[in-house]
Amino acid sequence: IVRDTAMVEFKLARQENALRGFMLSTDAYYVERVNGHRADFKAALASIRENGDPTIDAQVDVIEAAADEWFVQIAERGIALARDPAPRPQAVAMIGPSGPADGLMGTVEEALETLKVTEMAALESARQGQEAASSTALIALFAGLFAALLISVGAGWVLSRGIGGPIGNMIGYM
Repeated sequence: IVRDTAMVEFKLARQENALRGFMLSTDAYYVERVNGHRADFKAALASIRENGDPTIDAQVDVIEAAADEWFVQIAERGIALARDPAPRPQAVAMIGPSGPADGLMGTVEEALETLKVTEMAALESARQGQEAASSTALIALFAGLFAALLISVGAGWVLSRGIGGPIGNMIGYM
């Protein structure tokens, strides 16, 4: 989920960058890029949903709804406006410092950050559990080695007494 969340963030940034590329150049190539990155973004969200956790699914719904609103309000509308030279400055202003794009994208980023923090906490908890299990396994290994050492020393002592004693007696009689 952490990996997929990073992919969602990356593809979201690529959508924004491709939209900016279109605003600068009006080259249709960038519209294809926006749509391609959007498809990858949706695929990464679907990958997160495969986890099947209802709390994660609810957070993904928030992310997707906010991203869809950004796409409709900014990307689609901006592309339509930028294709015509007259309203093109209006389209560019949408993604500028005081435009609505940052506000809409901020909602997506906050939801992504919430998901990321939640999953990093779960990852840390799992990591601590693995460390505890590893420590227990190491203690069990050393206890087993110590027990094996004691058994081998005891077996050697019994065998040396059982075999060596009669041989020593036989040598004494000779």
